[in-house]
Amino acid sequence: MKPPPDCAENSVKITPFRRCLKTIPFFAKKNQKQKSRNSTSGINCGYLLLLFIFCVAFSFAFRTFVCNREISRIHREVGDKFAPFFVESAIMYAYSRDVADGIGIPKHDSQLVGTKPYRTCEQMSLGLEYFLGWGIRLGRLFVPALKNNQNPGAYEDNPATTAWMRGQIRLWTCLTSGIVFLWLIWLGAPWFFALLGGLLHGVTPAAVARHTGQDILRGEFGLPFIAAAFALFQLALRRKNPVWPLLMGIMVFCSSAFWDATQLVFGIWGCFELLRYLRGITPETGRRNLYIVIYIAQVLAAMLVPYNLAHGVILSPVIIAVWPTLLLVSFLKPLRWKRRMVIVALVSILSVAVWQAVSFHSSFADNYRHFRRLAIAKLVHLNVKPANPDFLDFEQRFLWTPGLDSATWQGTKSLYPVAFWALVGLSILCLLSGRFRSVLLRHEADLWLPLGLTLFWFIFYLFFVRFHVFCALFLCVALPLLLGYIYKKLPLFSYSRTWLIFLVVVIFTREFYISGRLRRRYPEHFLRETAQLIRWLRQADISGRVALADLSLSPLLKGYCHAAIIVQPKFELAKTRKNVKEYVNLMFHGSEKEFAAYCAKHQVELMIFTHGTTGPLHPRSYRYMANAKKLRPDSVAWLMDRNQQRLRHFFPVSPPIKMPDISTRYQVFRFITPQQKTQAACSAELALQSLREGKRELAARLALAAWRIDPLSPATYLAYYKAYGTPPKLAPGDGLFVRAQSK
Repeated sequence: MKPPPDCAENSVKITPFRRCLKTIPFFAKKNQKQKSRNSTSGINCGYLLLLFIFCVAFSFAFRTFVCNREISRIHREVGDKFAPFFVESAIMYAYSRDVADGIGIPKHDSQLVGTKPYRTCEQMSLGLEYFLGWGIRLGRLFVPALKNNQNPGAYEDNPATTAWMRGQIRLWTCLTSGIVFLWLIWLGAPWFFALLGGLLHGVTPAAVARHTGQDILRGEFGLPFIAAAFALFQLALRRKNPVWPLLMGIMVFCSSAFWDATQLVFGIWGCFELLRYLRGITPETGRRNLYIVIYIAQVLAAMLVPYNLAHGVILSPVIIAVWPTLLLVSFLKPLRWKRRMVIVALVSILSVAVWQAVSFHSSFADNYRHFRRLAIAKLVHLNVKPANPDFLDFEQRFLWTPGLDSATWQGTKSLYPVAFWALVGLSILCLLSGRFRSVLLRHEADLWLPLGLTLFWFIFYLFFVRFHVFCALFLCVALPLLLGYIYKKLPLFSYSRTWLIFLVVVIFTREFYISGRLRRRYPEHFLRETAQLIRWLRQADISGRVALADLSLSPLLKGYCHAAIIVQPKFELAKTRKNVKEYVNLMFHGSEKEFAAYCAKHQVELMIFTHGTTGPLHPRSYRYMANAKKLRPDSVAWLMDRNQQRLRHFFPVSPPIKMPDISTRYQVFRFITPQQKTQAACSAELALQSLREGKRELAARLALAAWRIDPLSPATYLAYYKAYGTPPKLAPGDGLFVRAQSK
């Protein structure tokens, strides 16, 4: 009689030496009673908890080191202890601070101009902001420095609050490393390979790159929920307890509620489960029931979360096409391969047709069409951004930038030093080797999902760099799982096992070394200049005033200066994209009069222009986004950058003497509306008339008022000169709100 497969795999010749080893407790087989007390991988639950905490603590320590090092670099570049949050992070920082201070997030944020009638919760998937805000409130019970909001600093309201936020979000996202460890344990991996997965996720550059707490990202908040959903899925398959499916459903709901990118993850997951069915594997009842729980959780998130309702997520292909198809075929009886293919093809075509019919003119199509068009453009142009902007429309040009940029070979080598290539190499080795091919075939249920998702998200990463975090998550599960199966396949006490352990050490060491050496680049932010600008505008108190600036600067004005902004990074809403498109096109293709009408429409008071905007046309420049291959000499961008004397609606304001670096990067303008120009002209005329009538005191007041309103008008200049006998002057730093020096 043949031995069981597991015994056959590990069967070796019993030598006296090995027989002697079996008498040692460490090498002896555990009895059945001991196994019943242990977890899936033969490890006590207490040790399981300790190793989970160790993975989280190790990840937190390493990422804290990386974060502190980068923050110190920013401090040196700024010349002071200030490291701002950038882009969307700055807006989330502002909301979190308001929650902590008891102000709360407004139902309609007046500081996000041009987004009516959308509520704040419909513009952003709120959740992380409440998590951070209430975390700060909790911290104030124990850390007195967090309570010091009475004396705001030069750059931010309370630096201690910022440091607390960074630590809080970093600790939360490090839970993912511990969850990866548990996920591998519940997949049946040996505990030391499961530990490798948790520690690898804590150090691999693709997982660490943006998740150190240096930024506030929805991905940092949503990733632990996603990882927990996959891990609990495996636990629910092995432990027949209704608690685990319920917890899994909660994780799916939370991830879908707090991060809209989650719909991509679960959509691809559903596609892989369909592939399992096509291979002839009909889901058992327990697995099918888990599919139902996952689908219900996604539908509830789409129907109950305001952000998902506003964006029409209920009409997404994940909810209308992918998972309904999977649920339908999972109820079918086992069929032959050809019939399975026909059924899946027919159901898929029908579901896709239904999706297209109900969502073609829906809010989902309007809000996510830009992403689909960008993906099509990348396929058409073979993932290389064309040098000629004519080949892309505005949204494609605007989105094809860092975050959604295409991967480069240099960036890929940095994010994936060894682990990914080791996984690919070992997978190919198993396919080509008759001895190890059974590793892939016999462990299909556990191995193929993380392995397939790793390869898919790597391909997706090549088109959209932002998604390296998903590839890293599944990579840190697939590689240790495959190594564990290969390790079990090798003979006991063989040199092959020694070489495999050596490979594990090399992979981990190399990933740790590369991740520790990577540095961020901040050339586009001009840190010192930006920090000084924030300091100046905070001193001038622009709270509540509408400030117009480009995408990299606008969120900082809201987050640190409490200004109202028009250009914002939440690009999903079609209305927001329209505002940004209008702003960029008017800068390069419109006249000053047309641009002034745009500013008057949105009640702009300050315009911050970035020098270099009219520089050479390159794929990341605003000139490229506006398709301005030839610059008009009367365009707003050209006048603000090269010929400010011709401006009639935008008055250039000099920065304070102590902040000279601002001028090397930014020029601040005060916007003068057409109505103000008319009012100033009337005041100037009245001032001259008063002078002719000998009413010098009245004339002086009228002239000063006229010049304060419109310092660019020759008429107001003349009236002031005649009234005071001296040209009007402004001290450096004055003029934002027209504080004139008069005699």
